[in-house]
Amino acid sequence: MLLFLFGGCVSGPEPYTSDHASLIFESGGVYLSLSPERDIQLAAALTGNIGFAPEDLMGLLEQTERVDAIFFPRNDGSLDFHVLMRGSYPRLFAVLGLKKDPLWNKKSGQSYTWWEQEETGLQIFFAGRDLVGLSRGGIEDLLCRLTSPPRQDIPPTAKKRLEGRPLGLYASKPTAVEGASNLFRHIETFWMSFDNTAGEEEVYFINAEYLLTEPRIARSLYFMLRLELLTGLRQRDAGLDLRELMRDDPVEVSRKRVVLKDYPVSLDRLTWFFSTVFPLAAPVLD
Repeated sequence: MLLFLFGGCVSGPEPYTSDHASLIFESGGVYLSLSPERDIQLAAALTGNIGFAPEDLMGLLEQTERVDAIFFPRNDGSLDFHVLMRGSYPRLFAVLGLKKDPLWNKKSGQSYTWWEQEETGLQIFFAGRDLVGLSRGGIEDLLCRLTSPPRQDIPPTAKKRLEGRPLGLYASKPTAVEGASNLFRHIETFWMSFDNTAGEEEVYFINAEYLLTEPRIARSLYFMLRLELLTGLRQRDAGLDLRELMRDDPVEVSRKRVVLKDYPVSLDRLTWFFSTVFPLAAPVLD
């Protein structure tokens, strides 16, 4: 069980910097920052497709303070990814747990060792007492990134918008996936942040900004998002009047920018929301 696996850590590389986002970020992918301490259910929803059973994933997230991840959705529906998790993972039981599971095999590279799961291709390494690295098919690249100067970085203004949120996303020239609207193929940069509030059900208020290649593309995306999101609000609460919703428009457009402001979404509608506003990240939730 993963609960035993992550009872500890194996010695590994010392990160070049504590700013893990700068170590793994890459244009073309979708970067996610998660705070399981603030919202473990949201963190589980956004990491549920990396190859763990739900109960094992929750056991890991309960010991994790922060997650930095970069996902690369593929047209066949699969995901390539790098994930760095920072938390508290004592050593002994990790090694014993991996050795006892016949599906986990120990692998060695030029400088470091890691573990690989036969069926899913998930790869894991441990660094110090507080860092776990996960990858699918690219663990040596992740190890190299961890110990080298950042290749790319997220702009400081975007980082600031994501800080302290239960969930933040950022992408620069994200790779389009099959089935997504052509409008999403014209994104230069994109960021999104989640804020949550207490209530009868967990509701997230979402802010986002798209920078498109041309003003006409931005206006087309604005009209599409406005229609879909207003329709979504009416479906969530049949008593809402469409004319009132249109006066309090959740979407704005200015030249090449489209901005989403404080749009409410419940946890059970996350898949619909992402497939509507940023389908390039939807495979993360599938």
